[in-house]
Formats: sequence, structure tokens, C-alpha cells
Amino acid sequence: TYRGNYTSSYNIDYSKDIKQAFVNAKGYSSRTKYLVWVNLATQKVNVFTGSKQNWKLTKTFRCASGAKSTPTPAGVTYVTYKQAAWVTSSYTCRPIVRFYPNTGYAFHSRLYYPNTNKVKDASMGFPVSHGCVRMEDEGIYWIYNNIPVNSTVVIY
Repeated sequence: TYRGNYTSSYNIDYSKDIKQAFVNAKGYSSRTKYLVWVNLATQKVNVFTGSKQNWKLTKTFRCASGAKSTPTPAGVTYVTYKQAAWVTSSYTCRPIVRFYPNTGYAFHSRLYYPNTNKVKDASMGFPVSHGCVRMEDEGIYWIYNNIPVNSTVVIY
């Protein structure tokens, strides 16, 4: 559970060794060489490469998970598909990496003003979204460009 200070300055994390020990001890597997762990307590997206009980931490990115009233559901799922963007009359997100089949849950960018590159909501590092996992541009573009469909996503 998130116990931070609800500001973008919150930036606590576990060591690389602890993260690897956690995912390997849990016995998680993936249909690809990637496993993604969203740590709801630290507001981090951790990317591992390898295979069951042999995962190595590759990348860590800050995120913003679902707010208390609209939480990101904990569990084990997988990347279902990718989209270039969501464009609405009030915001734009790009790119999008979906998880939890037949739902709207996804990794995506921060909110931008419609059809612009101007950030509308820069909130990061604390639960603020409507259930999705918001990421800064560097992180979401890395996920979009590198994590294949069917990769396991652990949300805990």
C-alpha cells in the first residue's frame, strides 16, 4: 500500500537485489523474455528480462497508479495490445500499452492538452489516475517500444 506524501517529490525504492529476489521467489513466469512489476507501494514500474526464477532487473521508471477512489487493480495479467494514442476532447495520452484483457486499464503517458505536446497534468510518483498506470515520456516510450504483447504484468 502506498504510504507516501502525495507529492511528486516522493521517490522511495527497493534495491535491485531485493526486487530480483521478490519476483524470483514468487515464481512468476512470462510468455516473453520480459516481466513487468508495478510496485504500488513505491510507485515504480520495474522491468525484468530472463525467465521464471531467473529474472534480472533491466529498467525502473516512476509511475502514478490509480487514486484511492479509482485504484489500479492488483494481480497478475499481461500486455494485451498497444495503441499510438488516446485523443479526447479534454486530453491526449500517447502511447498506450494495455493490460487486463477486455478492460480500459493501460500504461500511458501523463495527460496532455488535446492534440498538443503541452502537459496538462504532470502528477507523478503518487496514486492519482483513474486506474491506469501513468508514466513519464521516457518510461512509456521505452515500454511501448520494447515490451511485447503477452508479457506478464504483475501489479502488487
